[in-house]
Amino acid sequence: GKVLKGRREHVFVATKCGLDIENGMRIDLSPAAVQKELAASLKRLGTDYIDLYQCHWPDPSVPIADTMGALARFQKEGKIRFIGVSNFSRPQVEEALKYAEISTLQPQYSLLDREIEKEIQPFCAQRGIAILAYAPLGGGLLTGKYAERPRFTKSDARSFFYKYYQEAYWPRVKAVVDTVKRIASERGARPSHVAIAWVLARRGVLAALVGARNPSQALENVDGAALALDPADIEALDRVSAMLYE
Repeated sequence: GKVLKGRREHVFVATKCGLDIENGMRIDLSPAAVQKELAASLKRLGTDYIDLYQCHWPDPSVPIADTMGALARFQKEGKIRFIGVSNFSRPQVEEALKYAEISTLQPQYSLLDREIEKEIQPFCAQRGIAILAYAPLGGGLLTGKYAERPRFTKSDARSFFYKYYQEAYWPRVKAVVDTVKRIASERGARPSHVAIAWVLARRGVLAALVGARNPSQALENVDGAALALDPADIEALDRVSAMLYE
C-alpha cells in the first residue's frame, strides 16, 4: 500500500483469493470468502480496484458457478478489472468460462514441469487466455546452484512441492540443468536467464513469475526477459527436458 500511494495508475496489481492462510491454508472459494478477501486486499493496498484477481486453487466444495458469479459481480462493480485462475485444469477452466470471462491462467511451468502442454496450454492459446507461468526456475533447480541433489527439512516447500528434487528424478534433472548451464555459458548469460527465456518463448505465455529472496536476485531475473534463444537452443532444451517424461 505504501508503494502504491501516489502512483497507483502506473502499477498493474495482480493478487489472489481462495486460500485461507489464517486457518491452515484451507481452500475456500465461497462467494462470502472471496468478498471478504477482496475487501481486505483493497484496504491493505489502499486502492479501490484490483487489476487482476485470481482464484488461487480450485475448491471442490464450492460450485465454480458460485465463485465465478461472485467475481463477475465484483468486476461489474469495478472492484476488479480482469478475472484469472491458478492451478485449474482444462475442464475447470471450461466450466468457469460459462459464467465469467477468464483472462489468465497461472500454472506451474518450467523445463522441469511441462504438464500443461498436454491439454490446458493449447486450449488457452485457442481461447486467448494468457498464461502466467509460475516456478519457471523449477523451485531453484534451474539456477544451476546445486552440483549435487540438495536435501531440505520437511517444512521446506522444496521437499514436497517440487518433485524433481527427489532422488529418482535427479539424474535426468541434472541433464537438463547441465544443458541450461552450457547454453548460458555460450550466450554469456546466467542459467536462470536461459530458463526464463525458454518459458517466455512458449506458446501463449505472457509472463514468467519468478521468486526472489533479495533485490539483487529480482534485478538479475529481469535480464532473462532480454535473452533471445535461437532455434537450436530451444530444440536442445526441449529434447533434454522431454527425458523427464520417459
